[in-house]
Amino acid sequence: MRLGDDYVPAATGGLSGNESLVEKWVLHRLTQTSLKINESLESRDFFEATNAIYHFWLNDLCDVYIENSKFLILEGNDIQRKSARDTLYTCIDAALKLIHPFMPFITEEMWQRLPKRSTETAVTIVKAEYPEYVKEYDNAEAESAYNLVLDITKSARSLLAQYGIAKNAKVFIEATKSEYYDIAADQKTSIISLIKAVDDVTVVNDIKDIPNGCALQAVIPDCNVHILVKGMIDIDQEIKKVTNRLDKANGNLKNLEKILNGEDYEKKASTEAQENNKVRHENLLADIDGLNATIANLERLKL
Repeated sequence: MRLGDDYVPAATGGLSGNESLVEKWVLHRLTQTSLKINESLESRDFFEATNAIYHFWLNDLCDVYIENSKFLILEGNDIQRKSARDTLYTCIDAALKLIHPFMPFITEEMWQRLPKRSTETAVTIVKAEYPEYVKEYDNAEAESAYNLVLDITKSARSLLAQYGIAKNAKVFIEATKSEYYDIAADQKTSIISLIKAVDDVTVVNDIKDIPNGCALQAVIPDCNVHILVKGMIDIDQEIKKVTNRLDKANGNLKNLEKILNGEDYEKKASTEAQENNKVRHENLLADIDGLNATIANLERLKL
């Protein structure tokens, strides 16, 4: 177990103040999941309850936090290791309790194998206190910041898969907005651990600092990911592929703008729909800019 055979959990699950960004993120996801499940159980909406805990356990805890905590636990300093293990314990303990009504036997078996807090009085998970919303864990700012890290990671992985690069990748994060630059620079180690197939990640705030021979993918407006592809791909074939993506993006933009400019659009469309379309429009423009830049970069490689 990643906690370690000698691990002793803290008496309570309160914050220590040493939590890293990913820890704040996963604890925020935990308390939001607890809130959602309790509300769903109250309303007898068992589908929403099981869906919420499924996504927390599989996506938030296993796919993201456990993967990201490898560096903190194995290579971090003593304070980082303790904080990361305490957060991992808090999440596993709470998640098993949240799952218990739906999977009683296996959660009992797993919970019995966990070390217990000195304040835990229940001898069986059946009698353990059911997790509820914890205001101390609620941190929308940390969620937003770490979601950017995840978006950057997904974009980098997508580019690497697109160009068939499985190792020794060089990734450049172009963040022209100072807030995004600070997050990416601070979370560089986290990004590297999540991408995996990367040798190095460089964060810049000006596209002029991106070397020639890179492919680009827009993450969000004001933040792009570039990977060095020079010497590793069939350039003509890649230009053809990117051009096809550009044609599709331009088609989607044309269709969206037709809707946005339609008669009585602001009266007919709900506020939520208008906001979603606005975000989609911004993302399409950023994507198109990025694709055009990628084609230009690839063309330069042919010279």
